[in-house]
Amino acid sequence: MSQTPNCDRETCNGTYSSLFRRWMEARGTEVVNTPIGYGFSGNLVSATMNIDSIDRDATCCERIRDAAKTFTLSRQWPQPTEIEIGPRYVWEKFLYFIGVDNAEPVEGCSDEGSDRSSSEHVKDTTMWPLDADVRLKEFVRDPYTNIAIFLSSYARTTGLIWADDNLECMAIILDFYVRYLLFHNIVPCMEDSLRRSLPLLEAAKSELPATSFIAKMLPDSLSRGCSDCWRWEDHLIPLSFVGAPPSTPVEGHPASSHAEEQSAMSQAYWDHVLYSASNQEDLPTPGTRTNDCTSLRSRPNADKTPWIPAKREQLCSLLSFVNLSLTHTTGIVERSLRRIKSIKCPQRWSPPAIRPTDDRASAAAVERAILLNKARLVLEPTSTGWDGGLIAICSEPNILAAPKHILSQEHDPLKTEIILLIDWDASTLASLKVGMGLGGTYVQVLRKDSAALGDRDNEKSDVASAFWYLDNLTAIIPSFWSVRK
Repeated sequence: MSQTPNCDRETCNGTYSSLFRRWMEARGTEVVNTPIGYGFSGNLVSATMNIDSIDRDATCCERIRDAAKTFTLSRQWPQPTEIEIGPRYVWEKFLYFIGVDNAEPVEGCSDEGSDRSSSEHVKDTTMWPLDADVRLKEFVRDPYTNIAIFLSSYARTTGLIWADDNLECMAIILDFYVRYLLFHNIVPCMEDSLRRSLPLLEAAKSELPATSFIAKMLPDSLSRGCSDCWRWEDHLIPLSFVGAPPSTPVEGHPASSHAEEQSAMSQAYWDHVLYSASNQEDLPTPGTRTNDCTSLRSRPNADKTPWIPAKREQLCSLLSFVNLSLTHTTGIVERSLRRIKSIKCPQRWSPPAIRPTDDRASAAAVERAILLNKARLVLEPTSTGWDGGLIAICSEPNILAAPKHILSQEHDPLKTEIILLIDWDASTLASLKVGMGLGGTYVQVLRKDSAALGDRDNEKSDVASAFWYLDNLTAIIPSFWSVRK
């Protein structure tokens, strides 16, 4: 098995694609460069790698130090243009993390006139003991776990993940280094663990850049519309007051005013709603996307001002003119981090054959209309202590509010799976991977008529009369998330 990486999509595309292509072209030879300032530059010169300079009789830790030095000096590194961003900074951060170097990397662009030394920077004590020998021995003992920690919890704590360029290059650089160690058999006792890290690094190449994209796309139009429609903080009972009389609605925002207004809609409206929904040509087809508030491509200024809230659209327009608030209401509100168990693409449902006789559309008919262009994420609870106390807001699941009525099914945030409905956007679904974690506030959506929970429509409904929307997203973690125990 060759230990040089193939030219996969993640390696050969992106900001540093030309750099990594040159690294791959130097399989049997190494790139010789002249160090200038902080970065490295120079012409590409083929030369036989001086791997013999590594003392085979040295200890494992000494060989790792020598190999890291050879790996660093034999490659071209781009000049950094921004603070704490780029391949060289990421690599030096990794060397510090594993104990090869006990000096923090310089956190800035090179400045020939500056006499500022790296020793003036604050030492990183957030995740690791200061003793470099301890860190290096730990890496030699278990490189797989240390690589997983560096690319997940450590990268988050030290801020590496807040730059897209870092997310793009972190796993690729480590992949080159691991294959370099294996190819030259630097430390034979590490081989098994290093080989196990290769699939992890392949996953990281796609998942780390995806976290930035997901953060821009979620909550999507459905969740934003639901948040605007119900505003669960206004009319649900805080957990500490469940069983007590409901509080008086805030003046000027009565909890029931919106629902009463919507309930007054005529039968003619519902005739139009249901029979328009029956015509599948009028609904978005799989793979297409409405021009709504979550499409970054539809907002020319999105990249310049990403912090400005997008224009909210009415829930009715977001759900193909099906007004969900007339047939459904909110249930449990949970703040937690949940992992993706499965991703189910939407299916085309047959329209309701029987026209509703009352003044409302049936809940099952509304659900069928929604599912025509919504994907479903099955989310499972995360194990207790998953974050090691690093992300306090999502460390433990929290029930923020509960409905006034008794739920037909028990909800245990430590055991119960939930179904999150999202827009069927090909790019978003491609970015979401099984095992990744989404932390935030999840709001349950239930049918208003509790009696409907046992009717025939409900028995045939694949939504099981309850789904969830994402009120806010506060954390995204990769599938290989790991913390120091």
